[in-house]
Amino acid sequence: MRSGTAKAEKGDYDGAIADYDRAIATAPDAVEAYVNRAISRDNEGDYEGAIADWTRALELNPGDAGWYVNRGMVRETIGDYDGALAEYSRSTELEPDYEVAYIARAYIRGKQGDYEVAITKVRSLIWTVPLNWTPTTRHPTPTGAWLRGFRMKLDDGL
Repeated sequence: MRSGTAKAEKGDYDGAIADYDRAIATAPDAVEAYVNRAISRDNEGDYEGAIADWTRALELNPGDAGWYVNRGMVRETIGDYDGALAEYSRSTELEPDYEVAYIARAYIRGKQGDYEVAITKVRSLIWTVPLNWTPTTRHPTPTGAWLRGFRMKLDDGL
């Protein structure tokens, strides 16, 4: 596994995938091998393979909200917006405070042409992120800080 990670960090995704294949052959329930191979496959443009690996990882650990977002991003890449929306929604069911999933859902609604819903969702997010937000959630992202800054601008009359 470590050699696969090292290869992926250097951009050798084919080599990394081969290492993850060996790790999975040795330990078929090694969830991190599926996760890492999914990322490498995505980087290589093997989107169906990435979706299959995210699916297997979620079968082994169905409670990881971030993995649903990751699988949703792959679905979004191939134009499966309904599938991506379902993934992001599942993520918010598991982790109601996971703002990345909410932003992704709003973005997809915009890509689907439902701009009113997208705008409404982003506006509601702006008001739900506390002004004293700090990255203490399980998935710290700059999204909360961005929303906090935008809310402050709205409070100032933007």
